[in-house]
Amino acid sequence: MYKQIGLMKRKPGMSMPEFRDYYENTHCKLAARALPNALRYVRRYVQPEKNPITGEAIPLPFDAIMEIWMASRADWDATQAGLAGSQI
Repeated sequence: MYKQIGLMKRKPGMSMPEFRDYYENTHCKLAARALPNALRYVRRYVQPEKNPITGEAIPLPFDAIMEIWMASRADWDATQAGLAGSQI
């Protein structure tokens, strides 16, 4: 089993709801086409939590964690080769 993890950051000025909408309705559709061998494609959206002592919520350097799961090294290699030659 192979798993790739990526940390995604929204563009400056983009709200979190706008980012999530774009990711789910545009980016995910591209990923589905580009990753035919993926067993799982998971997005985990994150939000900074308030420090229980100071009450401060420090912004994180990323807004989503992406996980792509492949069954084998051969699937991983085929996907990477396809992405390298892709126009997506």
